[in-house]
Amino acid sequence: MKIIALRKYLLVMMCIVLSFGNVMASEREGVYVERYLYEALPVAGEAGKKETVEMEIRHNERNIHYQAMMSSLVFREEIRIETDKGGQFVSGTRQVLSYDQGLQAKEKIWREKDKVFMQGNGGGKLKTLSLAEDTEFAVDGSLLLLLRFFPFERGET
Repeated sequence: MKIIALRKYLLVMMCIVLSFGNVMASEREGVYVERYLYEALPVAGEAGKKETVEMEIRHNERNIHYQAMMSSLVFREEIRIETDKGGQFVSGTRQVLSYDQGLQAKEKIWREKDKVFMQGNGGGKLKTLSLAEDTEFAVDGSLLLLLRFFPFERGET
């Protein structure tokens, strides 16, 4: 099985969040909710460069909703991803807001069978990616959701 992942640098940060962040989980009415909080401060201790990541993962019987907000004193980035209940990517959005310059990016991505569609800055040119039959597709946090369902016990790569 091949896995395509976009924005790998953010994925590494998300792995750290899931491993070391503060987590609160709750379950009610068939919905299981996980919440994570991660704060990063440069080693030099420059408070102005502090970043905060808040994540929420909501599971129900049909799908999983992932939401993350990364913020600092100068920007805020919001990511929303939906997967099916097995962690397979369905759709996602990303928005970046600079506090001095306003909206910097607004993107969406979605999957329909073996095609992935990407559109940037609120309505820009639509890009299409065709996926091979044995290829899984993941973006940002959806790879973390997909990996939860990976059959590691089978020794596959």
